[in-house]
Amino acid sequence: MKAIPIVAQTYLSTTCSGMSALARHLVDLGAPRAASRLSSSDSLLPTSIHEPTKAASVFAVDRSLVRTVFDKDSASAFAATIGDAAGRPGTDFCASFDAEWRPDIRGGAKDHAPSLVQIGLRDNNTGGGDSASVAPLSVSVWLLDLELLKDEARTITLGALEALLTSEHIIKLGFGAQADVDKLATLYVNQSSTSAFLASGATRIVDLRDVCKDASASTNSEVAVAKASRATNVSAGGGLASILYVWTGGARTLNKQWQCSDWAARPLCQAQLDYAAADAACLFVLNDALCERIKPRGSMKFPERSFLPKVRKPNAFVPPGALLGSGRQCGALDTIGSDSSSGLSSRSSALDIVQELVAQVAPPGSCRIVNADESPLLSLESSPSSAEINAIGLIVGSGNEPVVALLPADLRLDLRWLALVLGVSRKQVRLAPMAEVEEYFGAKPGAVPPVPLRKGVRALCHPALLACDESQDDSTDDAGASPACWVGSTGNPGWRLVIGNTPTQTTGSTLQLLWQSGLGGGLQVLPDPSLYHADLDACLDFQRARGLGEGGAMNVQVCLDGALSAVARKLRMIGVDAVVAGEVLRTSASSTATGSGNRDDGAESTPRSRSYARKTTGVGRVRVDGLSAEAHWRTAVLEGRLLVATSHGNKALQSQNGGGVYRMLSSVSNPGAQFSELLEVLGLNSVPTEDNPQNGMGWGSRCGICNSGAWETLDAQAAFSEGMISEQVWQMHARSATPFYRCGYCAQVFWPGEKYSDTMTELRDLALAPSNSVAP
Repeated sequence: MKAIPIVAQTYLSTTCSGMSALARHLVDLGAPRAASRLSSSDSLLPTSIHEPTKAASVFAVDRSLVRTVFDKDSASAFAATIGDAAGRPGTDFCASFDAEWRPDIRGGAKDHAPSLVQIGLRDNNTGGGDSASVAPLSVSVWLLDLELLKDEARTITLGALEALLTSEHIIKLGFGAQADVDKLATLYVNQSSTSAFLASGATRIVDLRDVCKDASASTNSEVAVAKASRATNVSAGGGLASILYVWTGGARTLNKQWQCSDWAARPLCQAQLDYAAADAACLFVLNDALCERIKPRGSMKFPERSFLPKVRKPNAFVPPGALLGSGRQCGALDTIGSDSSSGLSSRSSALDIVQELVAQVAPPGSCRIVNADESPLLSLESSPSSAEINAIGLIVGSGNEPVVALLPADLRLDLRWLALVLGVSRKQVRLAPMAEVEEYFGAKPGAVPPVPLRKGVRALCHPALLACDESQDDSTDDAGASPACWVGSTGNPGWRLVIGNTPTQTTGSTLQLLWQSGLGGGLQVLPDPSLYHADLDACLDFQRARGLGEGGAMNVQVCLDGALSAVARKLRMIGVDAVVAGEVLRTSASSTATGSGNRDDGAESTPRSRSYARKTTGVGRVRVDGLSAEAHWRTAVLEGRLLVATSHGNKALQSQNGGGVYRMLSSVSNPGAQFSELLEVLGLNSVPTEDNPQNGMGWGSRCGICNSGAWETLDAQAAFSEGMISEQVWQMHARSATPFYRCGYCAQVFWPGEKYSDTMTELRDLALAPSNSVAP
């Protein structure tokens, strides 16, 4: 479990005195939003960690305020604007700067030059914006497209940028300024003339990330509040989006999904341009929010620094689909006949192999190779009918197995989540070194196609790629419509591969065929990554939302430590999907882990298993297998379940699996109190009654023994004939219409009676009782 920093502990210890013991416990576990829901003194919590009444607005800039610099005319306009700003006396102008570049890959080339530089300008004489404004009219944003700027236009643009960075009249706002300054320096290293920027560095820089870090030195109490909020899970990671959220009181955040996209590829889609403009302009909003809280009377001044760049020569950019050294050049495609001597060999160029796979393996009409000049017509900017697909080369496991991850280009690949999926440690999943990408995957870095080029390489497919497998209607122009086809690299910059649906073939089945050919090593569809929650607060938010939906408690999913099996049985009785880590059906043969735990809804156990289970009764039908527990924990995290551990056990659970881990209160020791505590944490402690069956979250029932939700209904005679109930029980219910219910998995039989009624009454009483009122 991630520890809460000392600053947060100090603050929270002074503000949580009015909370319940359970709310304070949640704060200690790093779940302040959950604590605020339980606390009877919400006003004592920092405003920024209250559960928002509405979602934070994503910061955006009016497109009319954004100008792109890509030719001589736009470069001259940018230079004139900078010249006017630098010539003003005093501090009439304030600027912000940021840069985007092709993602650097660990183990390979790490110094790609910037492809886009964003410059925000604000005229202080016309007033600034506040944290609630989208973009004040006094702000303009310039996007310097360095991939399109050539010759004189590039010279003019870089000269104006240098004048801005070295100006003594303009304050520049940055966030993590040193990294951007180092990147910008790579634009000047090959210039024939001496660069003033390289010699003296960027001047009058205010690094807002440093300002936020140093805010705890202020005596202003609001700073301590924001610091405590950031120290908890509101802003895990301390990135610009989370810091903007904290300092604007939850009013603003950023959409960072395009942060790691390929900024060197052209054309850029409109979503990338919007993201880039917002990344620079939001620094004005963050600066104003900091001013309001840190220096309300104007008595303080943010520190200005000069940043001297660390000059390193960048690697030459290899665009997606770069030419292979001995491969074919851009031009008309040549048909490779069936008598080709090269076949699918490692000596063939990537384009040759892709073409042959399309011709010989892909179903007719499911794939096509188009000229790269057509790609703007297929972009998301013009239509949702297609989307870009990325193929990321990975090295997995101690045996260095090459694996290709296929995912939409606008999504990021979480390697920690992927390691959980593959059942290996995080250190055993890494990006393939750039120097080895072509050897392993048959194409240059950034140009790996979404089809196999090397024998035995398997693919991991993101589930979003199969979204267009569902039938498409005439309303595909909706903003949320799934793409009808995917566009990827062929390994050659002149051509693109398009994979789509046909009347008889889906995108998913086409990908399966391509990767299961004699060349590929198979395709594995990954689970939904949106179910993975990196912290406790996010997991509790997710489970609470499920409990509030239709079906109530039956939608909630948890995974408990083996020591909490008695609690699990109580949760199952009210419908909660409660897996016990390591719990398996007792059979004559040794059990192994399957799925996320001890049951498989709707699945029949083998006749031998069921026959053996009938020889035992109740909880004797299951046992805890320590060897299966680890696999159950891992699968539970991937399913989005809340992990529940004892206060003293399984200390390595969080570090090994991540996800949301709730630890029981140390003072609570009996199953009844633990049951009550969990219901309060999950928001399920309001239950239906006979007078008001719609009250609360709604209860159902699962098998208390094995957690299955599959039931078979029997009458008394059938249950007695099959030896599932005793003669005494049969005689008691033979003349009544009492239904008997047999679990479809472990074969345990249940029927309504006095024992069942007493048990449910006890559970209702426990649910309605506050957890701290139950005797330990």
